[in-house]
Amino acid sequence: NIVLVDTPGFDDSYTSDSDILFMIADWLKSKYPEGTCLAGILYLHRITNNRIIGTPNRNTRLFEKLCGGSGEGGKKVVFVTTMWDKLRDQDFGLQKEKEFQDFLAPTVRRGAQVRRYDNTKENAQQIILDLAEQPSSALTTPLEDELVKQKQLLERTEAARALYTQYQTLLAHHKTTIADIE
Repeated sequence: NIVLVDTPGFDDSYTSDSDILFMIADWLKSKYPEGTCLAGILYLHRITNNRIIGTPNRNTRLFEKLCGGSGEGGKKVVFVTTMWDKLRDQDFGLQKEKEFQDFLAPTVRRGAQVRRYDNTKENAQQIILDLAEQPSSALTTPLEDELVKQKQLLERTEAARALYTQYQTLLAHHKTTIADIE
């Protein structure tokens, strides 16, 4: 059986990043005792994004803290570019794909993959099956390890610290902007 778990992306319009982190942590903690194992993780990225700065950059870095990407676990992470069918200019898409691959190069060197989703059922199934059929043990995320095995509180995990750092950076930026306006 394959079960897909869809979570809101960080920077969701209706749910805060910290609430999303709590949702993911709660799900991981509740499924671990049942023996539910992750076969892999898919990270969806719109190829139509103009740049990989700001939100996509922060989201990808937080994702790495949350899910890992090193050792054997890195082979179980697939970054999937989406919205190829919405592009008016395929050259733009190819350029953005190259930028995204360059941005992810350290993670890819640790085993992660970058794949295209062409908005077909067959392509979606193939991406999922390729991930599920990879040899090696089930994926244990750093967050899962910290919460379940090390019995840490969520706020003491690497993912929570990364989110806190992002909030501090954003707060400092807003303070500077307000000071400049005044």
